[in-house]
Amino acid sequence: MSDDDQRTFELTRRRALGGLLTLGAAGAAGGAGTMAYFSDTETSTDNTVRAGTLDLTVNGASDIGGASLSVADIAPGWSDSYGLELGNDGTVSGDLYIQFGVSGSDGTATNGDSDGSGLEDDLDLTWNLDSGGSGSVDLENAPTSWLDTGQTLAGGDTVSGDIGLELPTSVQNEAQGESVTIDVYMQLVQDGGSP
Repeated sequence: MSDDDQRTFELTRRRALGGLLTLGAAGAAGGAGTMAYFSDTETSTDNTVRAGTLDLTVNGASDIGGASLSVADIAPGWSDSYGLELGNDGTVSGDLYIQFGVSGSDGTATNGDSDGSGLEDDLDLTWNLDSGGSGSVDLENAPTSWLDTGQTLAGGDTVSGDIGLELPTSVQNEAQGESVTIDVYMQLVQDGGSP
């Protein structure tokens, strides 16, 4: 055989092999369409996702608008405390914060001894939670930011505590007739959040 005949034979053999591969691939693709595997489908329906709640209660009530305190005719040496029961009637844990708003009114002392400010510069205020959180507030310079009580209330938890007020015996006549209005704000914030 000559070289030309051998090349023709090689080309023919390659073409034949390529044709067989093409037929084989086409047959495999056709066979794959006719193969059947077992299958099973299940459906999960009526799935519900619900957000939790935070619900701070003070002395058992969610709305404490009518629970204001009014004290009159105090004198140096007077003190009292007012109980609190704080609860989370929600389902999500929350961190407890407290804040105070203060406005005073100067009185007219019978002897004319006036200091130009209300009772906020004389009255001492403390807050205490039975779980360990406590603090005192300088009413004359009450912080405008929220104070962290260090207390976390899980859903359904409660904590007891009190707010204490005292007019020290060191206060002189300047306190006569003075008054102060103290607003107490409490906030429950989702555990890890900030007010």
